[in-house]
Amino acid sequence: MKPAAALNAATLCIFIVLGLSLADKGWAQPSSTTPRVIEALDNIRNVTRPRQDGYATIWEGQAFVQCHALSDQSLSCEAAGATMQPALAQILTPDRKQRLTALGWRLDPSFGAYTQTFSPTLGLDQAADRILSALNQGYGADLTRIDVQTRWVGHQTCPPRHGPGQTLAGLVDDDPVMAATSVHGCTYSGPALQPANGSGGINLMPSNQGTNPYFAGLPVAPEPVATEVVVNDPVAVREPRRRRARRPRASSGRRESTSKRSRSGGHSSHHK
Repeated sequence: MKPAAALNAATLCIFIVLGLSLADKGWAQPSSTTPRVIEALDNIRNVTRPRQDGYATIWEGQAFVQCHALSDQSLSCEAAGATMQPALAQILTPDRKQRLTALGWRLDPSFGAYTQTFSPTLGLDQAADRILSALNQGYGADLTRIDVQTRWVGHQTCPPRHGPGQTLAGLVDDDPVMAATSVHGCTYSGPALQPANGSGGINLMPSNQGTNPYFAGLPVAPEPVATEVVVNDPVAVREPRRRRARRPRASSGRRESTSKRSRSGGHSSHHK
């Protein structure tokens, strides 16, 4: 075999092995997925709606990436984290977290999501490829089952999000139906607490309650102590008082002598 032919054969083998390796790892992206992601990103970047912000969500299962366009046309994106979805802790293994880091995603403590901003000069096709790579490499998402949705929400500094326990927790959504169980605020750091009055509603702990000295200094109510209460009759019954024993009076000598003298005097006067 000629040297040039041998070199070409070796190069071909390398590309075949590399292609199989990439396919095994799921890096090859279906052609039907990328165009839908590009369309959603183009919508939120180039469509303008007064006092509304567009969000493009790309997800499979509970793993998602949501992006919205900033004023300079850059795309601010975040991928789901285990803070809002504890079940993702089993999916986001240390190896997959390293893959997200290698793809340019960084953990944001505000909501425990992984964030990345794509510059306005980055092509939408490239942004779509990076989003799909994050879903596949970081969460093991099946790229043949990707869903894409565009949502417009009222402009707010910190828009409401799906609360813990909801589908796609952490997703920005101002649907009034979800308001009662949504997270309202700019940060979230803990699970929901049950209200002390036992009303059964969801009372989300403020994000800084765990570290705020104000909450740490609040007095803790003592636990109630069970006491036995016996009720026989609604009307209180008083026990009769014991009568004190009366002492016999001692007769005085003066009274006795007077009585005798009175009787004798009377007889003598009668006889007269």
